[in-house]
Amino acid sequence: MKKYIEFAFPGVAAGVLIGVMVYGFTVIRTGNLYENALYSGFQNYSDICERVLTSYDEGNTEEAFSGMYLNFYGMDYTRLARIEDDGSFYVIYETDYDIVPVRLDIHNWIYITNNEEKLSQEPYHSVMGNGFELNIEHKKSDEIYEIVKDRNTSIFNSYNCMVLSDGFYDRRDTFCLMTEYAGLSSMPIYYIDSYYIDGTDMHIGKAGGFDYLMNKPKLFGKKWDFTDASKADLYVRGYENMTDIYGAPEIMGYYNRPDDFFESEGDLFLAKDMSDLSPETGNSRVISFSDNNNYYMTTYTAGDRNVLGLIKIIEINGNRYLVEYVCNTIPASEYYKSCYIVLALVMVLLCVGVPCLFAIKPYRHYKTAYENNLFKNNLIDSLAHNLKTPLQVLGGFAENLKDVTNEEDKNRYAESILSKTAEMNGSIEAILKTAEKNNLTLRKASVRDVFEQAASKSGIAIDISGDKEIPMDKEYLGQAVYCLLDNAGKYKSADSKIGVKIGRDIVITNKTSKDNFTPGTGLVIAGRIIEQHKMKLRTKIEDGIFEARITKK
Repeated sequence: MKKYIEFAFPGVAAGVLIGVMVYGFTVIRTGNLYENALYSGFQNYSDICERVLTSYDEGNTEEAFSGMYLNFYGMDYTRLARIEDDGSFYVIYETDYDIVPVRLDIHNWIYITNNEEKLSQEPYHSVMGNGFELNIEHKKSDEIYEIVKDRNTSIFNSYNCMVLSDGFYDRRDTFCLMTEYAGLSSMPIYYIDSYYIDGTDMHIGKAGGFDYLMNKPKLFGKKWDFTDASKADLYVRGYENMTDIYGAPEIMGYYNRPDDFFESEGDLFLAKDMSDLSPETGNSRVISFSDNNNYYMTTYTAGDRNVLGLIKIIEINGNRYLVEYVCNTIPASEYYKSCYIVLALVMVLLCVGVPCLFAIKPYRHYKTAYENNLFKNNLIDSLAHNLKTPLQVLGGFAENLKDVTNEEDKNRYAESILSKTAEMNGSIEAILKTAEKNNLTLRKASVRDVFEQAASKSGIAIDISGDKEIPMDKEYLGQAVYCLLDNAGKYKSADSKIGVKIGRDIVITNKTSKDNFTPGTGLVIAGRIIEQHKMKLRTKIEDGIFEARITKK
């Protein structure tokens, strides 16, 4: 008999092939989209900086507001500066690694620091020209717990600049939506649950992902618990005057402080004034910041990430400004990690599960046909055995009729022939009825009742114990039980009684002097009926005990 897997395998193999192709295409397509959007988003950040500088140049934006606004986009390093006539820089905003910006709400911010100079500054309060109110205050790291413990505070920091990109807003196809979902899921905006102070260091004990759209912790976001002091090397912590959430590679996946980038690109980035960017320096990488070529962009590879850097000179109302920023990025495989996992699960369900479901019906047809054929073969064998003796008897009676002249003897032989013929006809009708019956009407009924009725019909005494209700076609199952009791009666010793025990299994036993037996038509019919009730029949003779056991399949 064929196994189910043989029916399912061709469909599953084809499904797996299709699934691999779809998965591969999706990975390639989203990877390309990611790279394009990543670079366009990184460049688009300069437009945001230009808008901030335009507002600043026109007197509508203060320096503190510029910094808070850019914290929303969280590059790993940003510097905005006005270029003076002598080429020196007046810095309007520069990323400060002495602080960790914590957002209490859209209008209120705390800058956590251990820097005494910053702590001595007065709280900042301002109302912009458009009516936007902003409050910023500096707090020592051991002062923030009471402030943040009951609020949905969040620490802003860059993961990569996908959220800045217009690349996935152009259309609304599946790949763009995947990119948008991954971007919103991957942005590491952290909220603080707890922390502790060790000397001059602040340790973030518990932190998790923050949903900036819903203004609450992410339901399925990343969470970290580093309250175990033995894991101090994994903590997000601050050293001396630099309270620093950037220095935890095991949590972030990489260092967000782009120190290695500046070490490699230091001949251009972090310039002290315009002379460092002038071609007269002899630096072959320095470019001319003209109207047609006003920015320089480079990529630095470090491990599994790329660090993007950009320098741009812009002119606003006759004034020149420097825009400089750097951002760590992650590979597409990490960015889309949750999407790829979901996609893989969906592909398994569709490409493996669906073919398996479609294989069930043909397998059931095959199994039914196989079982019917097996039943017929067993039936033929049992009929050949069981009808051989009656036919021999009938032949003997017919021979005797030729020689008998006495009317009484003729009638006796004729009655015997008719009796044997009726017996054979009954067996054949039972066989045909069993072979034709396929659709059973099952209702829960007592097994004990079925045995008692069959025993009464056969005239066989039984010793029965236990009872249970099972789904059955009562009359049809009663035929099987009748056959089993009739068979047991043929093999039992003269003084023995047939035992029936109804429990988890249904067991019929009796003592017998036989060493073995040949299954007759009755047992074949009983086995067929029991199979149709989703059960199994097993018979044996061992140590003088005949046993018929009915079990669940």
